[in-house]
Amino acid sequence: MNPIFHQVLSLDEIDPRVNYMNIIQCEPNGVYGPRMIYDYHFMYVMRGKGEIEINGTAYHAGEGDLFFNEPGVVHNILPDPSDPFLLNGLHFTFLPHEKLPYPIGPLEVSLFRREQIVERVSFKDFSGFPNHIDCREDVQVGEKLLAVTREYEEQKRYCKTRIDGLLKAWLAYVAQLVEVGGKAQPEARTKQSLRGVIDFIHAHYNEPLTYEMLGQQFSFHPNYINRMLRAWSGYSLHQYVLNLRMKKALDMLVYTSVPLGNIAALVGYEDVSYFTRIFKKKMGCTPGQVRKNTIPW
Repeated sequence: MNPIFHQVLSLDEIDPRVNYMNIIQCEPNGVYGPRMIYDYHFMYVMRGKGEIEINGTAYHAGEGDLFFNEPGVVHNILPDPSDPFLLNGLHFTFLPHEKLPYPIGPLEVSLFRREQIVERVSFKDFSGFPNHIDCREDVQVGEKLLAVTREYEEQKRYCKTRIDGLLKAWLAYVAQLVEVGGKAQPEARTKQSLRGVIDFIHAHYNEPLTYEMLGQQFSFHPNYINRMLRAWSGYSLHQYVLNLRMKKALDMLVYTSVPLGNIAALVGYEDVSYFTRIFKKKMGCTPGQVRKNTIPW
């Protein structure tokens, strides 16, 4: 047996594959565990309630809760007898593997063979999926996962390509929710303020912007603005504005005939030479080269 495959990736580098998906109605007095699995696993509570235990920690679970299991972690599913779970399950790997040398599972703990785990993935730019994610205020989590499940079950032509794309988009969506506040949705005031900060930056990207200015504008401490923006985008304010300015400049170079000097000013740079240096460092070529090689619209 090959050693466990361990990769450290950015979230953009994942190329996930579905191993198995199902929708299961738990029995009122059903026993589901303790068990262990060989791949990564999400469980979404579509209906019902009960308790999910992962690695010794018990969670009270209800409609809209999402649970994540890593390979080799002991977990239990304990449905409420009066209102048992309806679960949407997803078994997957973050990377493709030609041939998985194991059954999907779940397996009894006594039957589990740790050497048959073929993948361990950690991330450079993401804190990782926690065992429990409260998605009760975001119905899209369940709806998007159900769309993947339906595609998996219907087995239409070209479904594999569509499933892989839908899964990657769903994982990225859940990762965004995890990073922006630790729950699927931040508190209402925080969410509204975050949207306001982003909209303000987009409206004033060509002006000098600082954390202090944004803090005064939205009545938050500058450090909180910093944390909120990094959680949202992964970038500092300087990096976020720089990316936005370069994107706007590129749009004008490709789709308009606005002179280069005017473009520099429009995106917030008085010095054209400085703008050119920044643009080349970011884009790999000068604004003049972009303009020269672009077909006029």
